[in-house]
Amino acid sequence: PSPVTFDDSIQVTADRRLIANLDGVLERSYDRAAVSDTLEVRDHVDFSTGNLNFHGNVHVRRGVRDCFVVKATGDVAVDGLIEAAKIETGGDLAANGGFAGRERGYARIGGSLNGRYLDNIAATVDKNLHVDREIINCDLVVHGDVLSPQAVLIGGRSVFVQQVCLHAIGSDGEVATEVVLGAVPKLEPFAGDLDEMIEQLRAIEQTLNQEMQLLGQPGKRQSSVDRERQTRIMFDQTRVAAMLMKVEPTLGVLHEIIQSRRRCELTVEGTLNANTRFIYDGTTFRIHTPLKGPVHIGKLKDGGLGYGTAGAALTPLVQIADVS
Repeated sequence: PSPVTFDDSIQVTADRRLIANLDGVLERSYDRAAVSDTLEVRDHVDFSTGNLNFHGNVHVRRGVRDCFVVKATGDVAVDGLIEAAKIETGGDLAANGGFAGRERGYARIGGSLNGRYLDNIAATVDKNLHVDREIINCDLVVHGDVLSPQAVLIGGRSVFVQQVCLHAIGSDGEVATEVVLGAVPKLEPFAGDLDEMIEQLRAIEQTLNQEMQLLGQPGKRQSSVDRERQTRIMFDQTRVAAMLMKVEPTLGVLHEIIQSRRRCELTVEGTLNANTRFIYDGTTFRIHTPLKGPVHIGKLKDGGLGYGTAGAALTPLVQIADVS
């Protein structure tokens, strides 16, 4: 008789075979065995562990060393420092010791990112972002809210889709800090692809028209090859026209959806520093006059950007910014 007992994660068949009921890692003691959906790494992710690719959650008790990869379908929590590593999650990332990427760190987060600080990383976050201290020289795309009222954003380029709350943006040294507001990054690439397709179709259409004009010049004696080529050109012209009739209305509808989904709600609790650059719907606003917070940035009725301090009504941002 075996002293080992099993929970619901392991099925014991009639012929005493053991079958895992879920993906994960086998945990066993003298009298108990179970499959856990969380992989515990008691030290660093380094040469002692190799890269991790786990179906479930990962909890790293210390840190992740340079150049190592942690992938998980669930959540990832790292208690120590994440160095210039690559993190991919289907769920949330808790960077409890910070993430210092040295321009090589990368994160693709299917949930939310909560971190002590972010330094020189590139990251895409499908849900929300919360940072305790600072975000320095990062390349970020955040599809959810940025609720970090104690954090300072300095340098880099950040694309924010929803509501944003930060303590400060930029620095006293006027470090260039770029913030894209009102973006719809899940749809805008498709609009770009359609724009490119329409441009290519128009170029083909122009080439076909020019060739048809050359073949149909008055007084030109046509050969059987010329007539065959004219027939082929007419077929291609019809096909291009049919494609344009589908693509152009689709692009119009897509632009309407993008405009309806553009949001711009940014609050700076502390200081909005000079040389902060807000980009909204193709227009860049470079702040030349610093403002003490709380400062709110939002859309004006005419579609431009405005700012307000201490709850005041929005004033056109062009009063404190250079526009291009």
